[in-house]
Amino acid sequence: ALRDQLVLTACDPEDPAGCLCKNGVAKVLAGQTVKTLERMKADELLSSPMFIWFIALILKHDRTAEIPSTAALLLKSVVNVHFLGEMFKKARIARFNLFKRDKQDVLSGLGLLAYRMVVAKENMKEHEVKAIYREYFRGRKYPRELADGLFNATVHQSIIEATSDGSYKFWHNLFKEYFAACYIEKHWGDASKGRSAEQLVEWMKWNEVHVLLCELGNQRIIQECTNAAITCDSGFAIRLWKHIPDGPGREKCERLLLDYLEAIGTNHRGDSLSQALNAMAFIETPNAFLRAAKICPLRQDVK
Repeated sequence: ALRDQLVLTACDPEDPAGCLCKNGVAKVLAGQTVKTLERMKADELLSSPMFIWFIALILKHDRTAEIPSTAALLLKSVVNVHFLGEMFKKARIARFNLFKRDKQDVLSGLGLLAYRMVVAKENMKEHEVKAIYREYFRGRKYPRELADGLFNATVHQSIIEATSDGSYKFWHNLFKEYFAACYIEKHWGDASKGRSAEQLVEWMKWNEVHVLLCELGNQRIIQECTNAAITCDSGFAIRLWKHIPDGPGREKCERLLLDYLEAIGTNHRGDSLSQALNAMAFIETPNAFLRAAKICPLRQDVK
């Protein structure tokens, strides 16, 4: 299992290129990759030994691969290419009664399991995990056998693993959060399986699942979550915005944030103006500084 190959080497956080080299990436390629990610402001990826390992996995598989700038898209690449690639090698397919066409079932089953674990805020026993897998396969022929095969495959691949008390968990919380985000994305708008943007903000404020969900790049979800977060907590909304991939969705959400902050700064006095200006400074874009300059003359004592 790839999880067993993970060795978080001692890395200097100030030398991400050196970290990539320690994980088997050629020196020139490591330097080029770091410069590209720095231009994309992917500081989160460059400061984490685990993300560095993921980047190295991708580059060793394909040295010409484009490295995503967000954690969610990096995880998506690693899961699809490497973890599922290992799981669906011929010998393992036969052992667990899997077929290559079952990849989506693996992803969806893990998504449902992760979502239920996030809701429950606890690990689950073997029979509970299998019950969730059977629920996913409901309506298919032999759901029990399919659930057992999926359980054995995901345990063997170490995507989920047993704990000392006999319960099961994802081998790292990051994977639980990623698969839960994928589940929410898939069922967005389905009131019977998901939650509205407002409910999600209330439930998952400051939760990494919410951040990863926005990083996946679904434009409808990004806009609805940003709208809901702005009225709930502008600081959280800015955090979500910083994790949105570059593109029209990010630009639109920036405008929404700046419109909201400008309205606060224009229509209120005292601390509200200071908070709006501080928030604009944290956004750190040319448009944010222009908006700040627009409302700053309203109060001479703001520095």
